[in-house]
Amino acid sequence: MRILKITLIAVVLITFGILVGIGFVWRELAFTTHTIVPAPDATDITPAPANQSSSTGSVPTPAKPATLAEPVTVKTSDLPKAQRTVLETLGMDDASITITPQMVSCAIEGLGAARVTEIQNGDAPSLAEGLTLIACMKK
Repeated sequence: MRILKITLIAVVLITFGILVGIGFVWRELAFTTHTIVPAPDATDITPAPANQSSSTGSVPTPAKPATLAEPVTVKTSDLPKAQRTVLETLGMDDASITITPQMVSCAIEGLGAARVTEIQNGDAPSLAEGLTLIACMKK
């Protein structure tokens, strides 16, 4: 009987811990906010250079992501459909997104320069990459 009581207490404590963890994750997801900062027109962004391979047959150097001197506002309606779908999946239904130089630096740290360039050129980020990018927006 004593072993049954100990087992029952252990199960209750483990269940309580799981519920607390779920509650914490839900709170973090439910109460996040999106801050939009006014910025100049989206034409101020410098396009990423194309990959170029050398004539010696070596591996091509990866393109560098576009750099920003000032924040840029991008209309979500101008994004490729796949990128708009990712934004909607992540709960961002804003009409525009402001991208700051700090956000680009954060994205490069989190995803790597090559992947950031691919996303800038229209590739849709995965759900995990989208979460990384949203974390960069909050910084």
